Amino acid sequence: MKTSLALGLLLSTALFPSPVVLAATSSTTSSTTTAKQHTAARSLQQDDECANGEELVVLNILLDSTPEQTGYSLVCDMSDLWEKTADTAEPDSWLTDTVCVPESAQCTFSISDSASDGLLDGGWYSLTFGATTVAVYDYTPFTENTYCFGQGCTTADPALAPLEVLEEEEEECDTVFFGIKFDEAPQDVGILLSCDGVPIWTHLSFGPSMASESITLEECVSPSACCTFSVLDSANNGLAAPGNFELEVAYDSLMNYEGSMGLQYGLLSVAFGDCS
Repeated sequence: MKTSLALGLLLSTALFPSPVVLAATSSTTSSTTTAKQHTAARSLQQDDECANGEELVVLNILLDSTPEQTGYSLVCDMSDLWEKTADTAEPDSWLTDTVCVPESAQCTFSISDSASDGLLDGGWYSLTFGATTVAVYDYTPFTENTYCFGQGCTTADPALAPLEVLEEEEEECDTVFFGIKFDEAPQDVGILLSCDGVPIWTHLSFGPSMASESITLEECVSPSACCTFSVLDSANNGLAAPGNFELEVAYDSLMNYEGSMGLQYGLLSVAFGDCS
C-alpha cells in the first residue's frame, strides 16, 4: 500500500509514535432490546456475550439535529424485536441498540426519516450482524431504507442484499478504522474520509453532549482506491488532553495523536491506497 502524509502546520511523523488503543464506550443515548418470550432472540446484558448459535446485531446511529424524525425497526423470523423512534434523544447524539439473534434467523432492518431528507448535519448509521457489515449510511436523502440479512435473503433489490454477497465483498477490501476520544469541545471536531473522490465520512461537527466521550468508525475500502482522511479543528487549537485519536488502515497505524502533545492545528490529513 502506498501512503503519503500531509499534515497541517508542518507536522513531522514524530507526532505519531506507538499506537493508542481506543475502546468504544457507550453512546449518549443507548437502548438494549428485550425480546419477547416467544421469540428466540434475547437482549445483550452488560459484559455478556451471545450464546453458541447466536450472532450479535449492533446498530449505531449518529442522530442529526432533528432526532424526532428518525425511527427504526428489526424483524427476525416474523418476530418484532425493535420498533422505536429517537424522539426523546438529544440532537447530534449517538444511539446504540444491540440484540442477539439465532445464526439461522432471517431478519429485516428498516430505518426511516419522517421528513424524507435522511440524516443531515453529518448524521450517520451502521448495522452489523456478527462480523458482517449489513448497512452503512451513504449520506443520501431517504424516507425509509430497508436491509435483509441472515438466512434466505434472496432479492434483486440492492437495498436488500443477501448476507452471502456482503461477506464476499468484505473479503476484497481494506478495513479503515478510526477511534477518537473527544476533549471538552467536540463541536470543533470534523472527520472526513473520501476515496476516489467519493465522500464516505463527512462528520463536520459533533454535539456538545459528546464531550469526553469516545467513538469508533469503521469502513471497508478497495485496496486500489486512492483515499484521503482528514481531522479538522474549527477553533484551530487542536484536540486537548485527555483527547486522542488513531487511524488504522489494513491494521497499520497511519495516525496516532495524543492531546497531551499540546499541538495546535486546524487540519491533519493523510492519503493512502493506490494514489500513484
